[in-house]
Amino acid sequence: MTCGATCPCCLRFFWTSARLQQHLAYIPRKGGVNRCFQTLTDRGFQGEYTAVHVSQAVKGTIRLDSLPTAGPQQMLMNVRDRQRAEVQAEIASLEEELIIPVLPEDHLRVGQELAQRLTSCTQIWIEKFRGCDRADVPIVELGDWWMRLLFAFDACFEPWTELVFLSWGQHVLPDILAAAIDGDIEIAIEEAFYELYKVLPRTECLDRIAFLRQKLDNINRAEAAAPLPHRSRKIGTANTAERQRTTQLVPSAYESQADWLNVLRQVQWVVLPIEMKLPIYKDL
Repeated sequence: MTCGATCPCCLRFFWTSARLQQHLAYIPRKGGVNRCFQTLTDRGFQGEYTAVHVSQAVKGTIRLDSLPTAGPQQMLMNVRDRQRAEVQAEIASLEEELIIPVLPEDHLRVGQELAQRLTSCTQIWIEKFRGCDRADVPIVELGDWWMRLLFAFDACFEPWTELVFLSWGQHVLPDILAAAIDGDIEIAIEEAFYELYKVLPRTECLDRIAFLRQKLDNINRAEAAAPLPHRSRKIGTANTAERQRTTQLVPSAYESQADWLNVLRQVQWVVLPIEMKLPIYKDL
């Protein structure tokens, strides 16, 4: 944000880039935010750093007050508005990709038949490997079977077959797993479904939309939240109260002796050593 010696927000000239840095880094002693820094941060301002030093004409002057410069101020768009517009545009583009461009004739009946074939092949696979050890269950075989059923249609219907497969996995597959009565088989089917689920273009599109909507919620929450100082305020020695709060305490063993004795007096022995007794004789 240090582009020369003039603040991009309030348009005041500070003579040197070092003083401009101090102006943008300043935090009020009573707390709060730096208005110029907060405004430039909200606008996402980024400029090229330019070092400016005091000119020879005024060098040696005791006090160089900041001077207002002629405008106009930069019409910077809020960075969150820009981010929100970009996210919303990408969501709209992805939602257009989810639209099924081509459907087969009588697609409802054909979709039910495809779902029934997926159910039948899954039940056959369950009966074949029920009771087998987990290591002997071929997950790839079931995934390949599903893929062959999906690829039985023309390539132009691929978005539609993906939708049918995902709907079948969401609504029908849980009932099939509940009737399998074999934990290893259930895990194997879930893994096979996930391996196919994660590579479908429709799934990647839906996951991206979910991520973007979460990002959009974060942008809205950040915009609604109250601004916070970009750094903690520093207490110096400007007045007596600050000097008392920032004074360095030097520990003294003599002054802390009374506290040490009070703590020592509170010590209690829980277990004492066994007392050794000596016999006493009346005579030798």
